[in-house]
Amino acid sequence: MMKKIFLFIALLFSTIAYAGAGLHFEQLSWSEAVQKAKKERKLIFIDFYTQWCGPCRAMADEVFVTRAVGDFYNSHFINLKIDAETPDGAVIAKKYGVSVYPSFAYIDPTTENLVHFSTSRQDEDIFLYTGAAAISKDKNSVFLYQQDKAGAQDADFLFNMAYYLSSIYQRDEADKKFNQLIQQKGFDLGNPKIWEYYIRFIKTRQHPLSEELTRNPAKYTTLYGKEAVEDQLYALYRWERNPGAIMKAPDFEGRKLLLGKLRFDEVMKTGDYAQAAILADSMFLQVGNRKKEFCADLDFLVRVRDENEAMPDAQLALLMKLAQYAAYNVPDRYNGSTHFNYAKLLEYTIRHNGAQAASLIAKPAGGVTEYTLRPQGLATKPVRNKVTKK
Repeated sequence: MMKKIFLFIALLFSTIAYAGAGLHFEQLSWSEAVQKAKKERKLIFIDFYTQWCGPCRAMADEVFVTRAVGDFYNSHFINLKIDAETPDGAVIAKKYGVSVYPSFAYIDPTTENLVHFSTSRQDEDIFLYTGAAAISKDKNSVFLYQQDKAGAQDADFLFNMAYYLSSIYQRDEADKKFNQLIQQKGFDLGNPKIWEYYIRFIKTRQHPLSEELTRNPAKYTTLYGKEAVEDQLYALYRWERNPGAIMKAPDFEGRKLLLGKLRFDEVMKTGDYAQAAILADSMFLQVGNRKKEFCADLDFLVRVRDENEAMPDAQLALLMKLAQYAAYNVPDRYNGSTHFNYAKLLEYTIRHNGAQAASLIAKPAGGVTEYTLRPQGLATKPVRNKVTKK
């Protein structure tokens, strides 16, 4: 049994290689890159990184590898990856004012000047927006800052500037521009562009647009669909600690789950793990389409803080139940943190509680019952009987 369990832990770290073509970085000197970009009439894209930068590694592992990013960036840019702390890299980084990592610079090869600059860990869609802004006449950062300095107040500028500032996490400055925009006629929540920005970047109930949504959810359900409205309402109430506030909220999928989580948290504080286990089973039944958010919340709860400290058997059994649910049910099957947390708890259980180890590979009571990296919802290939020739 122990051999099976150790083999099971090893399988947690197995991955399936991604076969698509991601972003291709050229192995060129600076002068070679400039000449090639001129010849192909492309901008130069530079990913400035360091060896110790976690967000840089996340971009490389999760974003640069996608097919959409590869298709767009390989078509529009000569791509360079530069370690900003090497002797040669430091010179180029200083030239373009790089001081945080990762930084993304888009260079006009004819002048070797910046046309667009961005920073921070970005999701795939934001990184694609960043690249598209670089080749746009009215969305690149150089143009936007020039317009800002000139005192521009038109709607297109305010929207583009707010979107850019939000993409690099300068939220206070972005809010100033966006709040100016929504004061103008026709730029309310019924405007699809305003809705797009709102659901992407604003998750606070105190914002005027959030107050409008919670007053009139049916209106925006008609405009944008039930799922989009409920997703935003869930995001607005996800971190609310007052059950009364959630009870007063418009009905949305996941409201019962949020109330269940609050009850679960209160019981966990008392150390009544038997009652908490019952509430966990109830939450599993209430998850519905909120598996992504729920599993992310479980990631924080089940982490092993001290591998040498023995926890009560009932607490360990409960954490194993939660970690197993997350590992089996997280929609992103390549979410390494979820599987790592599960593996650490398996290892901890084997080391500290051999009596529980034998039950670790049993099928869970709730949710998905098969532990696999296959995308959820993908049907199993049918086994067909071979036709024998007579």
